Amino acid sequence: IMVFNLLTQGNIARAVSGEKIGTLVKS
Repeated sequence: IMVFNLLTQGNIARAVSGEKIGTLVKS
């Protein structure tokens, strides 16, 4: 469960950073 949570948090962080990068590129 600990490992799964870490992986999930990592995926969320990647998604958030990806959205920020996408927003910068669009604007």
